[in-house]
Amino acid sequence: MIPERFGAHRFWSQHGRDLAMLALIALAIVVCFADVLFLPYTFYYQDIQFLHYPGKIHFTQTLREGNYGFWNPYIFAGYPLQAEPEVGPLYPFNALFFLPVPPYYAQTLFVVLHYVMAGAFTFLLSRRLRLSRAGSVIAALVYACSGYMMAQLTNFSILTASIWLPLILLLFSIALDRLSYGYAIATGVVIALFILTAHPQFILLTLTVLALYYLYHIAYLLKPDGSAGAPPARRGWIALKYSILLLLAVAIGVALAAPQLFPAYQLKSLSVLSESLGFDFVTSYSLSPYRMASFLIPNFLGNQAIGYRGPAFYEEHHNYIGILPLVLAALAWARRREKAVFFFGLLLILSVALSWGRLLPIYHLIAYAPLYNLFRVPARWLYPMTMALAMLAGFGFDHLLDDSLGQSARVRRLARVLLALAAVLTVTLPWVFVFKQQIMDLTGWFVDNIYPSYAVFTLRSLVKAFVRFPDPPSSNFLLHVVPFMLNPLLHFLVALDTSAALLYLFVSGRIRARWFSAAAIVLIAFDLFLVSGSAINPVAPAAYFDRRESTAYLQEHIGLHRIYPTNQDGDPNYNLGHYFPMIDQIPSFGGSSSLTIRWAQDYRDAARQNPRLYDLASVKYVLEESAAPPAGFSGPLREVFSSEAIHIWENPNVMPRAFIVHEAAAFTGNSYLYDPTFPFDRKVVLDDPSALERLTPIEPALLSRSEESGEDTAEITRYSYNDVTIECETAAPGFLVLTDSFYPGWEATVDGQPERIYQADHIFRAVFLPAGQHVVTFHFAQPVFWWGVIVAALVVIGILAAWVVSCARRRRAGIPSPTAS
Repeated sequence: MIPERFGAHRFWSQHGRDLAMLALIALAIVVCFADVLFLPYTFYYQDIQFLHYPGKIHFTQTLREGNYGFWNPYIFAGYPLQAEPEVGPLYPFNALFFLPVPPYYAQTLFVVLHYVMAGAFTFLLSRRLRLSRAGSVIAALVYACSGYMMAQLTNFSILTASIWLPLILLLFSIALDRLSYGYAIATGVVIALFILTAHPQFILLTLTVLALYYLYHIAYLLKPDGSAGAPPARRGWIALKYSILLLLAVAIGVALAAPQLFPAYQLKSLSVLSESLGFDFVTSYSLSPYRMASFLIPNFLGNQAIGYRGPAFYEEHHNYIGILPLVLAALAWARRREKAVFFFGLLLILSVALSWGRLLPIYHLIAYAPLYNLFRVPARWLYPMTMALAMLAGFGFDHLLDDSLGQSARVRRLARVLLALAAVLTVTLPWVFVFKQQIMDLTGWFVDNIYPSYAVFTLRSLVKAFVRFPDPPSSNFLLHVVPFMLNPLLHFLVALDTSAALLYLFVSGRIRARWFSAAAIVLIAFDLFLVSGSAINPVAPAAYFDRRESTAYLQEHIGLHRIYPTNQDGDPNYNLGHYFPMIDQIPSFGGSSSLTIRWAQDYRDAARQNPRLYDLASVKYVLEESAAPPAGFSGPLREVFSSEAIHIWENPNVMPRAFIVHEAAAFTGNSYLYDPTFPFDRKVVLDDPSALERLTPIEPALLSRSEESGEDTAEITRYSYNDVTIECETAAPGFLVLTDSFYPGWEATVDGQPERIYQADHIFRAVFLPAGQHVVTFHFAQPVFWWGVIVAALVVIGILAAWVVSCARRRRAGIPSPTAS
């Protein structure tokens, strides 16, 4: 017991202060989200309700039922949801949704935990790079509570991806410093965790930053004074080792994430994004340099909680890190000779430039570079830019605290200039309240008669914003205490004045370093909390996701038919758009995804011109917000449910989910989809011309008698996520058509014997049936997932084997503990 006590005491003496700082960061995040943690509110906005919350609920339900939902029958007439990377079905932290708490609160815990981890990982990286504890806390708060991270709260696949970058850099930096295979493997494990939750574009961005970090170390190594003056041969060996460590980390990460990556790659190759859509697509939603005014004045265009008046998308273009952190980041330039500072400085410059997208000439090349040409929104380079700014703020803070620089004339001069600037702006800017109309008239004349400059448009937006006093969000504690801080001008002036005054008081020796550190942390936290959490992300009462009366009606009457919402982007509680039907397990022909399967998109486009395709897709109920009957369907619809929010109309021409036909044609193009007279109830179009040979000529009298007597029957007796069983009877050979989406990985048997599945009517499935009674089963085997499992398992076995061999060698060598390899 004594050694254990001594070891624990030594651990706390060495790391106790760091642990206390980590606890402080966690507490700060909890305070930031206090309203949703301690009051019955929930985040719901945009992709949360459309995609992420339904996805988490769906996979939790399937696992509780003991039937993992590789296939989702509730959207797109069926969709391989496990292959959808943005849902993150294999992400371990989804386990929070199994807690005995309401799902909305599990989602809140999921969100808050990831912001805590973002701060903790950034703190640990900062300490690794020799920042002080106070500087590390500042870096952690700036990254975790930055405008970009907080604005991405509505997109879990971006939020949960962004938090892992500091930990990846931390582990990889140790691997490079120690030339350690063990830490390279640990980096790979974290990369795998990150891939399991990340938006695909953020996988690319993160691996790009990791590659830049590696290249920077290679360049630093090859400098004349690099690697402590090691001889060229030694440097070459170290450079080779660096390369091996990078390849090992990335390879292990990709291999361990193979159960997610393999299905995702298959889905992407079959989706509408299988090819690049060109320069205009790749550069869409570039960051306007004038939009960067929000780096100083965060709410000058509003935000999602109080109303946003700027160009799409707010969450992609917003990045406020606070006034004081910007000053500190600028001060870090004085330490540019330090290896880490120079790297993050270069990363900052590169990220800002690339975020401008179409304004950067080199983007004409990037738009056609493999992988990079598959993604839009160059503004997402704000993600590594935020990491760079956070780290530079920490370095700048430590530069300020350095005793040898504390009396620097240059720093004192900067503090006096900043204080003077704050005083001038504080005296002059409030005159906007008096001369707003004159400024607007003058700038309007300039736009109309001289030049329609974006700078002038930005100035006009600022002037409009400076006189607004929005109402604070209903749940936010802090903004109800200081509601005037929602005014962009007052927020800017208060943040600027307090930052300038605090900096001046410190460099002039009027306050000590300890008090300055505490005051700086409090000021940064206060400034960022004003534009964090529910201050910029709308919340709703916890009952927001409760089942509506209209949903209950559909659950009672839908059976195996489908719904179709005419407004995918309306309130999903009523319209059941996007992925929302998964929550209540209501089959839908709706849905929206950047990875929509190509043939499904073709079919839906055709249905807008040929309403018979909705009948064929078994659409029984149409959801419409207005009281007017929905247009664009094959016959008059009958209203069966009405409320203020939604109207449900029944389609009398709906066809069954499964039926038998005795005529077939080979696919020769999509023109038949646009033919309203095509007899889909009697004839099927198949993807393989050889399938037609299986239909023996049928005597017309036999076929007519079979159709008239109703001898052809197809009854679905079992329907689950991955399995369908249909009992059939037919008097003549034919094809069983199941109007569920065709997709690789589905297998079928007829009376226990394997049978090929044909792609039918462009989107659905069909199997051949001889005359007689049959039991047909469909099973979604998802073989690419299991291939991914095999690859991941082999890698795990290899890692364990390498660890056993390493331990054995160390024991023989008498080395007590494996700290590096």
